Amino acid sequence: MLKDIAAYIPLGNPKPVIDYAVSIAETFNAHIEGMAFVYQPIITSMAYGAIPADVVAWQRQEGERQAGAAFETFTQAAKNAGVSFGTQSFQAVPG
Repeated sequence: MLKDIAAYIPLGNPKPVIDYAVSIAETFNAHIEGMAFVYQPIITSMAYGAIPADVVAWQRQEGERQAGAAFETFTQAAKNAGVSFGTQSFQAVPG
């Protein structure tokens, strides 16, 4: 029997993953932890020259915004199903 479920929530189209993960948590009356990775921008200044700081900041903010939207969808689905849940985001570097 499952007691705890760790679910990776993709930032692009999280709904199918969220629906499946929450349904499993509901079936087993398990706690579900939704996790998303907010990737840091990849900066290749040698190839493109200097990249303005505001562009880098925008990329970070966009990743955080996408994670927030995914967590809102996850939170609503978990509440509707009546399951115990939590969320965590992780800063990561692609690669």
